[in-house]
Formats: sequence, structure tokens, C-alpha cells
Amino acid sequence: MRKGISEVVGLVLLILMVVVVSSSFYYWYSAGQSDAQIKTESFQADIFDQVVSRTSSIIDAVYDTNREVNVNNFAEYTTRLCADEKSIPMDASDIRLELYEGYGADTDIICAVSGFDGGCNSNSTTLFGILGGDSSTTGIYIVKSTDGTTWTTSQVSSAYSDYGKFNFTYLDLFVEGNNDTINPENMLLMGSGRHSTTGNRKSVLTIINNKLEGSSYDITDLDENVTVYEDAAMLQDIPGGPFNLFRGGALVSPADSAPKAGILTRQFTVYDTPERLPGLGAGGRNFQGTKITAIQPILRGGAPQLLMGVTGNVDAGGVGFIDETQELGAGMELNYASPGTICPYNIQSFAQCGISIDPGACDLSLDGISDMLYVPEFSGNSKVGNSNPVFIGVNNLTNSTYKLPSIFYTGYSMDQSSIHCLNLAPIGVDPKYEIVEMKYHKQSDQVLVFMKDQTRTPGFQLVAIREEGGQYDIAALSPPVASGLIPITFDTLGDFVFISGTNRTHAVIERINVTFGSVGEPVKVYSNDTYPELQKFLTYTPCIDRKPYCKEGCEAPLKKGDCRALTLSIEDSSCDISKYAPETTFTVRLGIGQFFQNLEIFTKKTGTSTEVNATRFN
Repeated sequence: MRKGISEVVGLVLLILMVVVVSSSFYYWYSAGQSDAQIKTESFQADIFDQVVSRTSSIIDAVYDTNREVNVNNFAEYTTRLCADEKSIPMDASDIRLELYEGYGADTDIICAVSGFDGGCNSNSTTLFGILGGDSSTTGIYIVKSTDGTTWTTSQVSSAYSDYGKFNFTYLDLFVEGNNDTINPENMLLMGSGRHSTTGNRKSVLTIINNKLEGSSYDITDLDENVTVYEDAAMLQDIPGGPFNLFRGGALVSPADSAPKAGILTRQFTVYDTPERLPGLGAGGRNFQGTKITAIQPILRGGAPQLLMGVTGNVDAGGVGFIDETQELGAGMELNYASPGTICPYNIQSFAQCGISIDPGACDLSLDGISDMLYVPEFSGNSKVGNSNPVFIGVNNLTNSTYKLPSIFYTGYSMDQSSIHCLNLAPIGVDPKYEIVEMKYHKQSDQVLVFMKDQTRTPGFQLVAIREEGGQYDIAALSPPVASGLIPITFDTLGDFVFISGTNRTHAVIERINVTFGSVGEPVKVYSNDTYPELQKFLTYTPCIDRKPYCKEGCEAPLKKGDCRALTLSIEDSSCDISKYAPETTFTVRLGIGQFFQNLEIFTKKTGTSTEVNATRFN
């Protein structure tokens, strides 16, 4: 306690020296000294060690409200520090901060934090589903559950309140810049809908956070009436450079969405106008009558590339195939069938799948690629350079006697691609089934492959891929399951697998128990009589209590006589002030190392989002 009093006395003497700078600050601290001392007494002993070295920066703090109203960025507290008397260590672990609402005697402490290394204190897992289908109901609705039993349905996008008949093609996690310490982990939703009055089609590009708040981006697209995006990926086209959002899809007929040509696009942020990569097709592949249905970041020779899965529109002369980029910036593909290109398909493994591969033509017959899944949890396979695997879901792989869904795999990081085939024929997969999605199930440590009857007859099947000693074994967890549900998508929550789809009039969710080697009977846990389909599922485990993070200014010690900006990311942490009203005043007490302490006051102002053409919705 004596130490705390001596610090306060020393601080008052220093403030007297800077009273010309701000007499109002001196009045605040003198009037509120006793009360403030009582409120912070328990924190001083643990957080502040020695006397202040600088108090001249009094009302210089900035709180970045722009970032608070942007869905992609955490709000920040920024101040300018100067080492007037001695150097300051500036290590993130040595930063201590107390944040108060108000100033003077009437202050309430919001947080007291020691260490700004970042990280997560706690998180929560929720299963989200997006409702859609050919219905006259308008607006985007989402269903969610944390236990798989109790479900909540709510509207999340007033931006699309005049649109219905949604067809959602993509829902997955998204982090702007690919750094979830600096930017939040949200959900990226893509698809299309039609205006309830005019019938005009509109592309959906929406980011949704874990609080079901977000932004819809009315970007200038290539032509939103004739573009459909099927998959997305964040990656660097230049090692060490910024992460860009790549999207794969197609130019389509505005009347029936039939694909006319596969496309790849790139944009620097989600709200930028996408650039169509001009090199696609320059490698010799024909993308007419196709759509790019799956893209997966890979490393080839240490360089980032995209593995592409293409589904063909047979009526338009398109064929399905697998390929990859060789020049990511332009999107030019490698083209396995080009003379001089080493064919990546492992001839022996494909022979086991009943497929003969001509190493020169390097071609095989398939309808399309439904999904690709990188599984870092599996050990590296010696057949693919001991790299962790990327699994590829293939529909209607064709040989001389039958068509059958199949699983291929390749390595994530290799000098050149090597693709192997896992034969599903011996495990009793029904040829009329097609692969929809693949997801890693942590509880059973296996990849689950979800298949449905392509004739839209009720029923689904699950296939499991297990890893043992770098080898990948497959097993049918059950025969095709008889069910009244026409399945569309699936995901996992805990020990359970949740299947969603339609019974032709209602969106329905069924739950089954999954263990290694078997599944339980389906149990219906949700039905919606407004929307006819539940089209996309996503299990989402965001951090709900972040540790504040030093974003800028902690790289090196601050030398005596120098000044530097210090930026602390505080949103979604114990210091979060995003819910406080504009014009609220805050007091910040900042300590670094043993000898530096700074006191500042700032007022929260109304912010305008810096994200271009963003519509915020709740």
C-alpha cells in the first residue's frame, strides 16, 4: 500500500509539471485521486511496479471505431509513445493496461490486462445451417444449435429481404488476411437469389460473424446476373505477400443457371471488385461448358498454387477433370494432357480402381469434382512425398463396366503432383450415389465422405477414411440408409453427424451417432415449414473471449528520444467497448516494463465503415 501511495504522489508532482498542457487533466486526477486509488488498489500491486516516466500525452489516444463497425477487423486502441527519459522495452508480454469508463472520481473499471501476446481464453462450438430453396419466402435465415437438440431460427440479412428462392453454394470459415489474431474468424456465404417482384437474379456475398451480425457486400461483380461461385480459398499468390480471396465458379445462363464457362477470380479483400484471371484456359484446357466446383490451395515446388476440380455440363460439350495452376497470378493451368507434362495419375493405384491410364494422354472419364479436403491431422503418406493429404471427391469415375463415385488423394506440399485412387467398389458403394462433401471428424479421427442418391430418392451413405501409419483405409459405415429425407449437406457436432435437406415441403435435419465402423439410426431433430431446404451446414468454433493483442509497436525496444505508435487490438476481449455509446469518455492507464506508465483520456466517436459498399445487418 505504501508503494501505491508513493507512486500517486510522484505522479501528481509530474502532472504539476505538465499542467500547462492540460489543466483539466490535473483537476480530474486531483479530485479523483482518493476514489481512483481505492478502485485500482488491487490492480496496482499486481500490474504496476515502479513510478511513471511520462505523463505529457494526456488526450492523444485514438480508438478506431471504423474497425469496430467493420465485420472483418477488430477495433483498436492507438497511442503515440515517446521515450523521454530512458528506453522502453516494448515487449508485448510486458504491456499492462487498465481501462475505465469515465474520468475523475466517477470511473468504473472495464478491464485490467497484463500481457498482449494474443490468443484465446474461451470458445464455443455452434452448428449453423442456411435455409433456402425454391420458395416465395424472402430474406436469408439461419438455424443454429450448440447441442444438436435445441435449434434457433433467425433472419440474418435484411440486405436480401426482397429476395427469395435462394440457392446457396458455399458456406465456410473466412479470415480476412488469413490472420485470426489481427482479424476475426467469420463465415463466408455465397450463392444467389431472385427478386420477389422482378425475378431478377442476384449474387449473394455475405460475411456473418458468430453473433449473427455482419455485412453484405454490394460489390461490382463481373456480372452478378450470370455468375455463380462454388468455392473460395485464401492464399498468397506471392510468398510473403498479402493473402487474396480466390473464387471458383462459372458464367451461367441467367434463365436456368446452366454453366457456360468455368472462371477463377481474385480480389484483395472481400469487398473489392473481383478480377477474372485471364490465363485460365491458356494452358490448353477447354473450360467451355464447365464450372469450377472445388479449389484447394497447395504448394508445388514451394510455390502456392490452386488444385482445381472441374465439373462439366455434358449438354454443352463440357467434361469434368482435375487440374492445377502453374502461374497463379494469371490463373493459367498446368494441363496434365499437354505433351511433355508428367502425368500425375499413379498408374498402379488407378488400375486397382479399374481405370487404365495412358501416361501420354493422361486422361480419365468422370462427371465432376464435388469437394476437396486438406487433412493436416493425418500423417504424411510416402506415396505423395510424405506430405499431409488432400482428398478429392470424384463422381462417376468411369471404366469399361460401370460408373462409381471415387476418392483420390495427393500431397499438399510436393515438388510435382502425384494423384492416387482409393477404390470404393470393394466396400459396396452403390453406383447411383454421388459424393457431396467430405469433412474431418475430430472425435472419431476419420474423414467422413457424405453421399446421396443422385436421382433425389431419399437416402444417404457415409464412407470413412482412416489413417494408419501413413496408409489410408476406407470403409462403408453403413449401407445406404433408408430415410424420408432427401439429403443435401452434412456436418458434425460432437459425436454426432447431422444430415440436412428436404422432405420436399420442409427443411429437415436428422441426427445419427457415428463410431468407427458403424452409424446409428437417423433421428429427426428439426423441421422448418417456411423454407423447403437446408442447403449448407457449418460447425463453427470461434473465440468468444480473446486475449488483447499488440498489433503494432511491439517489434523492438523504443530507444531514448524516439517516438512510436502503439496499437492494441481489444475487440471481443475483456477490454471490448464496442457496445458503449458514442461520446462515452474513457480513461486508459498504460504501463510497459518497470519504469514506464502513461495516462490518457479519449472519447468514443461515431464511426463510418471503411469497407466499400458494405451494408451492416443484425
